[in-house]
Amino acid sequence: FLFAVILAVFEISQFFNPFPPLHALYRQNFGFIFKPISKGVFIIFIGFLQFGLKNTFGLACGIISIADGVFLQLVYCKDSSLLVDGPVPYDPPRVPTARQQEV
Repeated sequence: FLFAVILAVFEISQFFNPFPPLHALYRQNFGFIFKPISKGVFIIFIGFLQFGLKNTFGLACGIISIADGVFLQLVYCKDSSLLVDGPVPYDPPRVPTARQQEV
């Protein structure tokens, strides 16, 4: 239940305007959830925990969670631009001018 709450709060905060202290808390403690591959591994981990429920619902939820995690990783490997925020603008290194070097 706790892992599902962590994932649900993260996903909800991505759709709405993120609360800065919550975003900082997630970055510090759950930074792996911001990258698609590690997020997929986390979802697969949650899926394997569902098998411990020992009923049909737990088995179904586990299979769906594992399939979701694998699908997330496959989509990212196929076209990584789909799951990232966008291209990061290139910021070239600062080169000192001749006047700055004389001083």
